[in-house]
Amino acid sequence: PGDITRVEDPYSEEREQD
Repeated sequence: PGDITRVEDPYSEEREQD
C-alpha cells in the first residue's frame, strides 16, 4: 500500500524478498 520501506510491516511477511 505505498510502503517502500520494509521495516516490520504486516506486508513484509508476504513480500519479504520483493
